[in-house]
Amino acid sequence: MSSEAPTPVLYQFYKSVASEMVRIAFSLKKAQYIKEDIDISVGQHKSQEYLKINPTSYIPAIKVGDQIIGEFTAILEYIEEAYNYSPHLLPPIPDFLGRARVREILSISSTSYLPEYRAVTHLKEEGDALLKLFQDTLENSFKPLETIISQSSGVYSVKDTVSIADIVLFVMVNSYMRVGCNLSPYPTIVKVFRNLSKIPEFVECAWYNQPECPESQKSAKDSGHLG
Repeated sequence: MSSEAPTPVLYQFYKSVASEMVRIAFSLKKAQYIKEDIDISVGQHKSQEYLKINPTSYIPAIKVGDQIIGEFTAILEYIEEAYNYSPHLLPPIPDFLGRARVREILSISSTSYLPEYRAVTHLKEEGDALLKLFQDTLENSFKPLETIISQSSGVYSVKDTVSIADIVLFVMVNSYMRVGCNLSPYPTIVKVFRNLSKIPEFVECAWYNQPECPESQKSAKDSGHLG
């Protein structure tokens, strides 16, 4: 991105899984941005003020100059292309298979994991019944992902270089850990997650390390079981 380009504004919520993904991408690129908090717990994303920014009401969104990008997969690819320097978040051309694998994992997160996870968070179930629903949605996404990633992983999801696939994987695991799910049936995913947990940019951008996160919620990050 040129030095004359405006600094992006990120409309986000600390506990939003897609917001966490975007924070990590910006951090890996060492890119500056302005953070604007939108509290979805009180419905601020449905306010007329925010709908003027992002008509879909989705969180996150970014504003670059007078342009809005309001969908997280598009934002992640925008960050990779606009900040076209190392570390790259897609494998380099001509590794077309690696690039396709990263996009495949990203697609699963956006079409399977995120809609189902969001749907469960809006239900009125509690206790064991709620945990079972989360565990079921985890299986729907992680069972195919375990097979896919076991074919492509090295240290990380696709070989030995951090990519967008790792950003979404790290956040997916974080989200299921905080609601108490068991991830031990997915050893490849757990291996990659443990490796990503050693990278400061990932940990610093996690939901539980955001200044807005209440102290009373932070212990939930270890509620699940990695095996």
